[in-house]
Amino acid sequence: MLLDFAIVQIAQKYKKYSILTFRFTTFVCMIAIMLVLASGFVVGLLLRGNERIPVGKVTTVSICLLLFVLGLEVGSNEQLLSNIGNIGATAFCIALLGMVGSCVAVKSFRRLYFKLKQRDER
Repeated sequence: MLLDFAIVQIAQKYKKYSILTFRFTTFVCMIAIMLVLASGFVVGLLLRGNERIPVGKVTTVSICLLLFVLGLEVGSNEQLLSNIGNIGATAFCIALLGMVGSCVAVKSFRRLYFKLKQRDER
C-alpha cells in the first residue's frame, strides 16, 4: 500500500495519471507482494528445523500489528466512519445470505448424496 501510494503521488505530480498508470501501479504492487512472499518462503526454508526462532509467536505478533494498522487506517478515514452504518448493514446482509446459501447447498447435496447412496445399495 505504501508503494502504491508513492507511485500514485509521483504520477499525480507529473499530471500523467491515467488508467494505464493505475494498471502499472497495480502490477508493481503485485510484484512487490509476490517478492516479499517468495523471500519469506526462502527464509523459511533456510530456517526450517531451527528451534531457536519462535515462528508461531512471530506470526501472531505480526498479525496483531497488521490488525492494529488496519484499525488505525479505518479510524482515520472520515468518509468510512460517516458511512459505517450502511457498510455494516451491507456486510451483515452479505454474510447472512452467504450462510443461508451455504446451508441450502449443503442440504441439497446431502439429499442428492443419500438418494444416490440408497439407490446404489439396492
